[in-house]
Amino acid sequence: MNSKTLTLAILSILFSFKIFATCQYGIPNASVWGSPSDHDYGFTIDSDITDTDTAQIMQGQDTTVFIQYLVNKLQAIPVGTVVVDSVEIVAITGLPVGINWSLDERADTSNNRYHPYTYRYGVISLCGTTYATPGVKTLSLTFTACGTFSGSHSCKTKSLTLYLEVLASTGGNNGFTMNPQIGCDNVNVNFEALVQSPDSIFNPISYVWNFGDGNTGTGSTVTNNYTLGSYTVQMNANITEYYISNVSLDNISSASDPFWGAVDVYGVFNGFVLSEIGNDDTPSWAVDITINSFDFTGDFTDADAPPINPDDHIGSFSHTINASDLYNNNTITYNASGFDVSFLINERTIPAIFYDTINVYSTSIANISGASAISFCQEDSIVLNLVSTSYDYIQWYNGTDLLIGENSASLFVNSNGNYYAEVLEVGNLCLGTTNTITVTVDSVETPIITQISNGLEVYNPNNYAVQWFSGGVPIPSATNNILTNLLNGSPFSVSFTHNSCVATSSDFIALLAGTSAQSASMMTLEENILFEASGFTLCGGQEIAWAASSLADGAITDMSSLQTAIDNDWIFPSTSLNQFEASCLNTNLPQGEYYMTPVSVDIPSFENVYWNNNTDSAYCDASMEICLKITGSDYSAQPFEIITPNGNTIDFFANLGLSALSIDSSNWHFATSTTGGIYCMELIDLFNYYDNPNGDWVFLLPNSGSGDLLYEIADFNIEVNASSCDSLATDQITFMNGLNGVIAAGDLNGSFTITVPPYPTNFPTVTPNCVLFGEASIFEVHCVSSIDPDIQIANFKLHPNPNNGAFNIEFSLDTRSLVEISLTDITGRKILDRIYPNIKGDFKESFDLKNNLNSGFYFMNIKIENKLIQNKFIVK
Repeated sequence: MNSKTLTLAILSILFSFKIFATCQYGIPNASVWGSPSDHDYGFTIDSDITDTDTAQIMQGQDTTVFIQYLVNKLQAIPVGTVVVDSVEIVAITGLPVGINWSLDERADTSNNRYHPYTYRYGVISLCGTTYATPGVKTLSLTFTACGTFSGSHSCKTKSLTLYLEVLASTGGNNGFTMNPQIGCDNVNVNFEALVQSPDSIFNPISYVWNFGDGNTGTGSTVTNNYTLGSYTVQMNANITEYYISNVSLDNISSASDPFWGAVDVYGVFNGFVLSEIGNDDTPSWAVDITINSFDFTGDFTDADAPPINPDDHIGSFSHTINASDLYNNNTITYNASGFDVSFLINERTIPAIFYDTINVYSTSIANISGASAISFCQEDSIVLNLVSTSYDYIQWYNGTDLLIGENSASLFVNSNGNYYAEVLEVGNLCLGTTNTITVTVDSVETPIITQISNGLEVYNPNNYAVQWFSGGVPIPSATNNILTNLLNGSPFSVSFTHNSCVATSSDFIALLAGTSAQSASMMTLEENILFEASGFTLCGGQEIAWAASSLADGAITDMSSLQTAIDNDWIFPSTSLNQFEASCLNTNLPQGEYYMTPVSVDIPSFENVYWNNNTDSAYCDASMEICLKITGSDYSAQPFEIITPNGNTIDFFANLGLSALSIDSSNWHFATSTTGGIYCMELIDLFNYYDNPNGDWVFLLPNSGSGDLLYEIADFNIEVNASSCDSLATDQITFMNGLNGVIAAGDLNGSFTITVPPYPTNFPTVTPNCVLFGEASIFEVHCVSSIDPDIQIANFKLHPNPNNGAFNIEFSLDTRSLVEISLTDITGRKILDRIYPNIKGDFKESFDLKNNLNSGFYFMNIKIENKLIQNKFIVK
């Protein structure tokens, strides 16, 4: 359906805040729309829905206009079709003062809301009387449309336009019209005569105007300008009429009648009977014969004395004149056979007088108090006030922009503009406009601090005066755009000043990369390295982590190299404030030399296991059961101790009431023969630990045996039952990832750690604009276990590590030897076994086991003669 829109777009059925009385309800006429589809919509004033209408009202007349509308049920959008649930009319602004609106009764009872699937048809009524200046008014319309798409329901508010034309008022009488009849302050009124001549040739007409203000005019259409007052207008319509006032004869041949003497003449002229004139041979008749033709006729007779002689016929005549002969006091003479005829043409005026009244009212008067120009600083404001508050209507503007909802005698202003108000005084008909107040806001831009290589900088293209602050205290002489001395300390801020207006930046934490120190240069099975960072200033919500990189790749200095460390699982959280104690177990770095770089990362989000023995009626019953599996041969671990998060040490055997024992392959297998080599222990209840469970649980398993001890703990949950905690509404469950590893033969410091709660799986997260790379430390990893420390093997490399199952082995031997290389998983299962006889010097071999190895820990065993070297690596 090509329906008219009245310049409205889809779903635009709306209008404004109501100023005066409610209009009468209109009656929806569904038949206007025929059989619309679900997508059709539109507005119309008449029965033609294919054209575009403009609503019209007459100035000074009580008017009602009905606009029929149709709401659509469906709306097509680029990704589908929206089902229109409802349309609610919110507001209209810009209506001429005195004009109101109303919807049909169905809509009015539904709070101006329409439901297309219930009823699609409605009527908008515009009504009232306005004395607004004639012309086209732009109305701003607002509505809220709600719809559903793909199960999602949402509403949107839009503003559209409708144009309303105010026609000039008309007045007048039978003699003339005038437009407009009413005006404000100063108005040009157009007059047009209605009285017309019956015949433009024989009855020409002239018009004489008296405008009632001392001015006069002529013509059928005239214009006069009126100022304030009431004026009586007079129009004289003067119709000219031509007539014959005298007819006379001369040179009558029968005047020498021998029998009867003098002539006695009578006759007819243009149908007018001329009475007898006796004893006169030059008779003359006074007549009043209206001229309505150019043709004239006459007939004349000499009366004799009857019955002796009959009358003597003098003669007849006919004569035609021209339009140019029609003027006042013009004598026409015609020589007929036997006599001369003369007639006198005159003119006379027939006046028609008409009166009417013009009223010009004064516009409403209002003034805004204060100066005509006002300036203030940004962040400040001012209130503009009308001097008087006695108005029927107030509407504020900023330039040409109508300020929606600003209809009181006061206006809050906090931005640039030219502000004025339209007002209607109580009892007045004419809108008035106040004086204009020009407001200038000195908008000093808020400075923004950025960190540069040598300090802090603020962008200052307007050359504002600058002052730097540290902790809110001005820094002496710090008045340049760049601040290089950051020793005063964060937070920093800076202010711009211009014309006594000040804008201050937000606090800025200067990011300062610090240095690092290390307790040793080599990490071995027997010796850890404590790395410690100092001198860092971080963004809020950050802490120091430690990123490792190979000596060949260089220190971590940018996001790209940091991402490489993240991908390799070579980034480690601090174990205490800005410290990280690196060991062979918690780094899993291959043999070689490395950089360790302190970097800033976002503090991971933890949800601690709930524990609070101060507010709950009893201890929270946290269940923390782990199941430990140990495999291997010829290992011996004693004592088996657990260091709890509160720093206490629990002797595993002593708490079970047993004398000091060692865990070896025989007694472990015997004790767990029915559980598949797995021993489960409830860490809380078994050891009577009722302190805070959050922190590190360190399991000490010193291996004094000749074989490696392989440990494995399956995934488990830590559960806190709500029934044991007054502060919990539901059970809390913390998932813990399992872990596995190897405690090498002879490793008397063997241990593994369970951290509660675990680090998030997305550790680390880094905020790019807050990342700092500190001073790196160089260290060497030598985490090789051996049954014979006298084996001389040089330049050993297993790379890459971690890998995907494809890797290389390199080393160098001083003496020719038999070399056997085998690969085992964490359970001790042998996956690969190769023999290389008679090897000396550099050795290099590539392995591709991508189809044979799953993700996890593996051990590369290199047997030289009867001596064994073992190296751990990771398959991802």
